[in-house]
Amino acid sequence: MVAPEVDLALDRAIAAQMPRSWAAFFGRYGRLRPIQRETIPAILDGHNVLVVAPTAGGKTEAAAAPLAERLLRQGGPHRALYIVPTRALANDLYQRLLASMNACGLSLGLRTGEHRGQVNERVVLTTPESLDSVLCRGGSSEGHVLEDVGAIVLDEIHLLASSGRGEQMRWLLTRLDRIRAEATRLGRLGGPPLQRIALSATIADPRSVANAFLGENSLIRSVSGARQIDIAADSLSGSTEAILPKYLISSNEDKKILVFCNTRRRVDKLTLALRGSLGDRLFEVHAHHGSLAQGPREEAEAAFRQLSHVVVVASSTLEIGIDVGDVDLVVLDAPPPDIASLLQRIGRGNRRRGTTKVLACAAGAGATLMQSALLAAARDGALGQANKRPRLAVMRQQVLSYIFQSPHRRRRPLAIAQLAEQSGLATTPEMQTLLSGMISVGDLADDQNFLRLGPNWADRHSSLHSVIEDAGGMQVIDDRTGASLATGIRYSGGDGLTTGGRELAVKGTDGNRIRTRPGDGTTTEGDWSYAARRMVVGPSQGFALRRHLGIQNTDWPILSDGADSIIFHLGGAARAILCELALSTLGISCVSSDAFTIRLRAMDIVQLCKAFTTVSEHEMIGMLTLQLSSIEQRLGLPMANRTLPDALRISEAATALGLPTTLNDLREAKLLPTNSVSERLRDIL
Repeated sequence: MVAPEVDLALDRAIAAQMPRSWAAFFGRYGRLRPIQRETIPAILDGHNVLVVAPTAGGKTEAAAAPLAERLLRQGGPHRALYIVPTRALANDLYQRLLASMNACGLSLGLRTGEHRGQVNERVVLTTPESLDSVLCRGGSSEGHVLEDVGAIVLDEIHLLASSGRGEQMRWLLTRLDRIRAEATRLGRLGGPPLQRIALSATIADPRSVANAFLGENSLIRSVSGARQIDIAADSLSGSTEAILPKYLISSNEDKKILVFCNTRRRVDKLTLALRGSLGDRLFEVHAHHGSLAQGPREEAEAAFRQLSHVVVVASSTLEIGIDVGDVDLVVLDAPPPDIASLLQRIGRGNRRRGTTKVLACAAGAGATLMQSALLAAARDGALGQANKRPRLAVMRQQVLSYIFQSPHRRRRPLAIAQLAEQSGLATTPEMQTLLSGMISVGDLADDQNFLRLGPNWADRHSSLHSVIEDAGGMQVIDDRTGASLATGIRYSGGDGLTTGGRELAVKGTDGNRIRTRPGDGTTTEGDWSYAARRMVVGPSQGFALRRHLGIQNTDWPILSDGADSIIFHLGGAARAILCELALSTLGISCVSSDAFTIRLRAMDIVQLCKAFTTVSEHEMIGMLTLQLSSIEQRLGLPMANRTLPDALRISEAATALGLPTTLNDLREAKLLPTNSVSERLRDIL
């Protein structure tokens, strides 16, 4: 451990390098956090840096303060972009950074789908989708509005890295580089290349993420120190509805409670239930999820900051670094989908004390086992395998966006192929195949050696900038005020619905709108749902179970169940599909399968081992091709893929399944007869 006096000397040396920004960012504290000491000198020197540190470790200031110093050294017009994955985080960081930026003489802008601020401020907070839009619309005869951006920060990079939005961000970075290169060629811009900085609290493979987003010569600055988890009394003993009110009656310390659920419908129902049981204890209860309108979401965020006794029930929308105050208790309504998500959720609690108090609820033995396994992995900082990124639908989206960016709304195919090659995200042959397919389905139109947007996009320009598929659905409005309450609702009829923890009576529909008024407690729930994509279970939960129960990676426990045998592969949805494909090469079907198990007739167990031993990659691809659309759906691949050439779709699905390397996982599998471990796993069925 570094002695305190050495820390102080380092801090003074760093402060001397930041004469313009030190007081604005660190004047109240006079000292730096460990990650700030590690990071600030590298950013001041202009390096590309990946910053990895526990939640509330000071990463934001570690990036923002030295960037502010560099901007002040350079003077105008050089600027910085700060990219965040959600609008809520953009709103939060705007409030958090505004005073410091202004104090050192820099303006701060906010540009999202809900806040259409200017992008010519010295520092601009935005999202990937808004950046895409500005890239397309920011050009003029005098140059591009973003050509003087000299630095870019990618916050919460782990949320982008394994998603289509991460692939989109890599394309956008390449496009920004091209804009800057053109401005340099024309003599409008000089100076160093674009500086790239990324921030993350939980990340499985820092080097690969740094290489992908920041370049192979980028630096990694990290500090250890996983947050200590304090498991609250009564954990793992029942549902949230039963446990949380009981717990709060016995606790006078916990006043600000953040509850995480896995689905939006669960957020709605639990919010309603807790309002009934906690109202007499003066707790105000709010809901927060992605289908709620801007008003209810921001109302929940404000309540959490301002009220003394408050419960916010949220989906993943509040997993990331929104500073909602010092959360006293984090409640896990059910096991999170993976270890990284669990770490994000518990990281919201007691950010200033270094210990997170967690109430882990478990309605049943299976949930109890899974919660215990995930918590054990979180304590040890074991993240497991990173998910694969989808790329095909992003390639399609970026082709459309890049054509729209052109002043003449057209591009030569060669220019698109060159962008793909420069980005390293697609080859010229892949791009040629993709462009041909997009022409054939009407996404593109061939116009005398140029490509334009096709008839599919005649009236959809606002949809060009997102790789998040619009699931459609209707809008819920307050019939008295016209205010939007929620979006993305699939409504088939009935008297009422419950959204945001409010019972609403349906008064009628008007086109795409559902007109509602507050219910009176007697309204019958109608037939409705959220138009959200289904959650695909990856390998993380199975990884946690193996660690917790001491099961080797190659061991597949078997549980006899009458005439059937249940094999615990514990590998997520992709491994279940691989098992089915291998068996189908021998003409055998599973009785059933899921993210943890495959169920076979007992007589087919020997055939399973044979299939694993003899199957080839060619045979697996053949079976995949026959079931392509179904497998794409089960893997959660975008619906947009269905319109693209089969060769590209097959390649992406095979990559998502991990072929060909995952064939070794099957061949090394050891089927273990029923034993005590198998019996414990019975709980997850």
